[in-house]
Amino acid sequence: MRLLRMTPGHGDVLLAEGDRDVAEDEERLVEEFRRQLELGMWAAVPVPSEAGRHEATMVRDFSEIPAGAERVIFFPPAAGGARGARVARGEEAEARARELLGATAGPDALAMYDQLGFLAIEREGYGYLLYPHRPVVAYDAETRELLNEYCVLFREGAKRGGRRLPDADDVLAKWLALRGDERKLIGTANMDPPGRQLDPEMVRRDLVALSAWTGYPKMARHQEGIPGGEAEEMPL
Repeated sequence: MRLLRMTPGHGDVLLAEGDRDVAEDEERLVEEFRRQLELGMWAAVPVPSEAGRHEATMVRDFSEIPAGAERVIFFPPAAGGARGARVARGEEAEARARELLGATAGPDALAMYDQLGFLAIEREGYGYLLYPHRPVVAYDAETRELLNEYCVLFREGAKRGGRRLPDADDVLAKWLALRGDERKLIGTANMDPPGRQLDPEMVRRDLVALSAWTGYPKMARHQEGIPGGEAEEMPL
């Protein structure tokens, strides 16, 4: 088992690694797990679903980690977001973040992020678009009507000007939080109507691109780019 932490400016850092069945390793893993929770981190475990899809579960105690789990990912707790400038991403940190995104959410998710610039999660009747360092956008899965914007940031420390996660880590943190505890993330976020920060027409174009991408042959997704939008803030 590997304990990883998303770190602003550096990407993903290996905190501890060991075999849970070896007493000495387990003791070290438990100690590090508890230390991260004491620092205020959220912990999520990627788990495979019965249908072969990539899922995640939030854990609050080492004993809650499913048997056979290969990694636990720690990331800063979510806080209600507000307008802010897009942060520059370090190439090395982003490369590590992309690697973790693909390993955790799956190669299709990484291909979607690379080609469309966002991730999408669909539930029964509704879905979310996950942009890096932008609000989570909820939409009606049937009509594609835009429902709400949920402003949420993942950053260490309480300072508003604190450094944020690399782009891919920010998107993965949203993915993990929504997969693991949707109500907790949505309850933490600041909710706004569509258009508060993101141009609704841009988001609608992204939904069209998403529809084309999800209907595209899987092999072609990894070989060809499907055009999509890039998140931009509405002018003040």
